Amino acid sequence: MGTHAFDSSAFLLPLEDFYLLIRPAHLANIRRDSTRLMRARATGTPDIERYAQALGEAASVKGVVAFLRSLVDQSFESYEQEIESDGTLQEVFRAVCHVVLPIQPERVAMIRPEHVDMGDDPPTDTPLLWFDFDQCFSIEMTPAGRQLAQTLGRAEIEPLSWTHSG
Repeated sequence: MGTHAFDSSAFLLPLEDFYLLIRPAHLANIRRDSTRLMRARATGTPDIERYAQALGEAASVKGVVAFLRSLVDQSFESYEQEIESDGTLQEVFRAVCHVVLPIQPERVAMIRPEHVDMGDDPPTDTPLLWFDFDQCFSIEMTPAGRQLAQTLGRAEIEPLSWTHSG
């Protein structure tokens, strides 16, 4: 019996905001490239083939967004974990994000409010794209940090991050 604590740092983009980024100019590439990518990454998965076909036949951006919303609704209908969704949903979103965004999210997620103890207030009970902290941010040494590294005979020093639990 003990206390478990986890640190999380990420950029979180609510899916509703992501949907607004999908433009008519993306449609042809979503229909072509996303479906190819999904099929290449998840060979032999029946759902992926069905979803790839549905995306390939999407006639409009509204059709793509409606399809994505329906997948999210199915996946998160009865989520029980802080971050829980099936791999098929992850692959579909990675494939569409490949066309729309310059970097890929780590996953599609939903954070339960009871799993947020302290720190910034992430959006809860809303589906979102979770981007890895290191993909989006870099930490640079200050002039004092560079002087310390030089004094230690190192090219650089790196910060540590942890969570204490009592």
